[in-house]
Amino acid sequence: MTGKLTRRKKNESGIALFMVISSLALLSVVIAELTYTTQINARMAYNNVDNLKAFYLAKAGFKLSLLRLRAFAQASKFANDPANKQVKQALGKDILDKLWNFPFIYPIPALPDATEADKDALKAFQKESKLTGSFTANITSESGKLNLNNLLIKEIPKAPAGQTQSQQGDKSSRDSGGSQPGSSPGSSGSAQGGDQVDFRPLMEDAISNALQRKKDEDHEFFDTYRSVQGKDIVDAIDCYLSKEPAGSNLPGFKRPDPKEAPLYSMSELHLINGLDDNLYDVIEPLFTVYSTPGINVNSAGKTMFKALFPDASDEDIDGILRKRDDPDVGKPWESEEEFWKSVSDVAAGKNIEQLKERLKKANVKIVTDELSFKVSVVATHGLSTKRLEAYVILDAPEKKKPGTAGTGATQGSGGQTQQGQQSQTASDSSGAQQDSASAKKPTGLNLIYWRII
Repeated sequence: MTGKLTRRKKNESGIALFMVISSLALLSVVIAELTYTTQINARMAYNNVDNLKAFYLAKAGFKLSLLRLRAFAQASKFANDPANKQVKQALGKDILDKLWNFPFIYPIPALPDATEADKDALKAFQKESKLTGSFTANITSESGKLNLNNLLIKEIPKAPAGQTQSQQGDKSSRDSGGSQPGSSPGSSGSAQGGDQVDFRPLMEDAISNALQRKKDEDHEFFDTYRSVQGKDIVDAIDCYLSKEPAGSNLPGFKRPDPKEAPLYSMSELHLINGLDDNLYDVIEPLFTVYSTPGINVNSAGKTMFKALFPDASDEDIDGILRKRDDPDVGKPWESEEEFWKSVSDVAAGKNIEQLKERLKKANVKIVTDELSFKVSVVATHGLSTKRLEAYVILDAPEKKKPGTAGTGATQGSGGQTQQGQQSQTASDSSGAQQDSASAKKPTGLNLIYWRII
């Protein structure tokens, strides 16, 4: 009996050690899992904080861009006042444009020749701003582009009594970029016998010139898209917008169900079969889907000038642009009349009346003041990056005759509500200016669209 008990104890002598080792192994797995989960949660929390800070940093860059645009609008209004003619001549249009077209970088970099005092001032400013991370804010012109939604405008109704044809044209341009789905901009004027609009020739010339330049520069692009013509792309876009076109010869194109409404974003062009990324990259810099007051010849590029003047040679276009861009003799055009005078000095300007009629037929105006802008902000904080895009249109400057006092009324592009007169009427009726906290104060800035991704 005693021998059996002894043998049993010998057989069970290692069970305790096995249980201890198993417990330690299990505990190690639990601790490792808990540590890993804690690290993941901490990293997610840090990422969420970085993401939130990058979001508000992008909005800070956007607000700063709006401040610059408002400063530009106020400075332009001051300079355009006939009483300040000498100030305008001293500043020049290019100086005023630097209020918005100069990129803003934060943290503000110190120039190579900056003194230690300047560097200390920058450090103090960044410390007081309490902004961490970095962002870059760019403001670019949208008025140097053609509005794709003009394809939907077939006719401009006759202007009603008391409204000029110019104001009616501005209204049609705004409708082409802001109509609701199911509407047909420009179609309401057919019963009134309005002016016919044909935007296609101008659009085809712009795309054809851009395609030809790309083919000349890129042999691989030429081999792939040698058969693609500007007309093919315009037909494909027109088929996407309306059901009138018969089709398109664009390779890979399949006719979609027509949208019958304006484009809301340039990225919608990716929905058109056959219009791949390479073709999109060629035409995207030329067009916008937001209404603009016209083509700003002070910001338009050479490709756009080739579309405006299809019969002009490269030498003619270079001669026109030299009058604007040459650092020695060139300067931005102050008015449409001054621009046409520059055009008349080159061979392309021999038939100016025909050129003007062509633009009128396409419902496109020549402007020299920038009123339409794209704001792009890229903000980075830690591992998070946010990108913000916005489109802003300034109210058209008020036209005042020399020696007349301002009435407080502000006439926006296309005859917007004269809010200044309404405010004055409210003030007169109550005996004092009413300042309601809930009333929206006019800023002169119209935010058309914005997104952050």
